[in-house]
Amino acid sequence: MKLGRQNNNKLLPVLRSPRKVVRLDRNLLTDIPSELFRSLSSLRVVDLSSNRLRNLPDGLFMDEGMESLTVSHNQLGRVPASLGDVQQAQGDYYLLAFLHLLRVVDLSSNRLRNLPDGLFMDEGMESLTVSHNQLGRVPASCLGTSAAATLVEMDLSHNLIASLQGSEMFNRLRVTITCWRSFISFLLHNLISSLQGGELSNRLRVTITCWRSFISFLYYSLISSLQGVEISNRLRSLSRLDLSSNKITRIDDGTFSPLNRLAHLDLSHNQGMLVENKGRGFKGLEDSLLYLGLANCSMGSVPELPLHGLRSLDLSHNYFPDMPLEMTVNMTSLRRLDLSYNELSTVPMVAQSLPQLRELSLAGNPITSLTNTTMIGGAQRLIGAGYQTTASQLL
Repeated sequence: MKLGRQNNNKLLPVLRSPRKVVRLDRNLLTDIPSELFRSLSSLRVVDLSSNRLRNLPDGLFMDEGMESLTVSHNQLGRVPASLGDVQQAQGDYYLLAFLHLLRVVDLSSNRLRNLPDGLFMDEGMESLTVSHNQLGRVPASCLGTSAAATLVEMDLSHNLIASLQGSEMFNRLRVTITCWRSFISFLLHNLISSLQGGELSNRLRVTITCWRSFISFLYYSLISSLQGVEISNRLRSLSRLDLSSNKITRIDDGTFSPLNRLAHLDLSHNQGMLVENKGRGFKGLEDSLLYLGLANCSMGSVPELPLHGLRSLDLSHNYFPDMPLEMTVNMTSLRRLDLSYNELSTVPMVAQSLPQLRELSLAGNPITSLTNTTMIGGAQRLIGAGYQTTASQLL
C-alpha cells in the first residue's frame, strides 16, 4: 500500500484494515501519531523515508512480525528506546513487546548523534544502515547479544566516528574498575602500615602481596579484554562494514581480528588515517576479506597487507609515489587494483607478483610513458587517464 501526500488526520481511517506493506515515503509528514499502526495486525514492511519527521513516538509498532523499517532522509534527532509496543504494567514497570522478526532497518540521512542501548534485541537482525548522521562512535551497544550475532551488514559511513577502540560504556567501566582497584590497594596499604608496628607474620605479608598482585592481574586482563568492544566481540556474523567518510585517525593492531567473516570493508575518505605498516590492523581477515577500500586517506606509502583472499583493493586518491613489489606478494588473489590519482611516475611492475590481476587503474597519475614489458603476464585491462588498453596491445 502506497499513500501519496496525506494529511496526518486522514491517515488513521485509511490504515484501519490489515496491511502487510505500508509506504508513506516522499510526503510532508512532520510527526506520526502513536496509534497510527496499532490496528495493523499483519504489518511486515514500513517505509517512512523522505519526510520531515523529527521524532518517532515510543512504542510506535504493535505488530511483532514487522521485518523491515525505513525512516531515512528525515530530520530525526533521536530514536525512541523502544520501537515495539510499550504497555504499562504495575507501578513503574513496563513490558516491552519487541519486534522479534525485524531484519532490516534504515535510519540513514538524519541527525542522529547516538542510538539507545538495547534498541535491537532479538536474533534475525541482518542489516543496519545509519549512514549520513552525526554519530560520534560505533553504536555497538544498540544491539543486544542475539541481534549482534546475526547482523550481516552495517553501514556507518558519513558520520563523525573518530575511533574504533573503546566506547563511552567502556570508558565508564574502565574508570569504575580503576577506582575500585585504587580503593582496594589503599586498604591493603593501610592494613600493612597498621600492622608494621605489631607482629606481621611472613605468611600474612605474602598473602597480602599475592592478593595485591592478583587484583592487578584481574584489572589489566579485564581492561585488555574490553579493548575493541566497539567493533568486534559480538559481531561475529558481520560480512559487510562501511566506515567510509568518518573521522577515523588510526587502525590499531587487531582492530578487526574477531570479524572472521568480514568480506567487505570500506575505510575510504578518512583523511589522515594511520594504518600500521605491517598490516596487523587487519589481522584475522587474511582469508575472508574480498574488498578493502582505502581511498582518499592521505597515505604516503602503501601499507603491507597480508590478505591472501583479497580480490579488490582501492588505494586511489592518496600520495603513493610507487607500489613496491614486496607489498603485493601477500595478495596473490587480487583481481582489481585501483591506484588512480596518486603520485606514480611509472607504471608499477605489480603484474609479476599478482597473477590473478585483471584490472589495474592508473588514471590521474603523472605517468609520462609506457614500456612494452610493463604489463607482461599481468592485468588484462589497463585504465589510464582518458584511455583504456589491453595487455595484448602493449606486447
